Amino acid sequence: MNSENKKPVYDLWVILTAFGAFNAVLFYYAGIKSKSGKYIKVGHFYLFLLFLSFFINLNVPFIKNIISYLYLGGYIFGLVFALKTLPAYRKRLAILKNIDYTSLENKNIYSMDNQSLENLI
Repeated sequence: MNSENKKPVYDLWVILTAFGAFNAVLFYYAGIKSKSGKYIKVGHFYLFLLFLSFFINLNVPFIKNIISYLYLGGYIFGLVFALKTLPAYRKRLAILKNIDYTSLENKNIYSMDNQSLENLI
């Protein structure tokens, strides 16, 4: 089997979002790997949910219900977001493979969309 025919394992994080337990880490990984701020912001959201579950008193039924709905909504959002943005994620990785980082020293790559990155190349 040719090494050119092997697919990279970069898309494994999308499959792992189906388990939901480590979504904060998975979206941080995707954001750092693709140098994209939108994935890091979603990682912040999941980290915030973890923070809420550890430091909020879950003995109050109202608060427990709100946190439960946030988890359920966040789980569904994470799955849909990961699957919907996967083609753009792959394209961004391909663009970053061809980019010259020395010419982008003063640019904020994390806030750029794919089209802006393509225009800079």
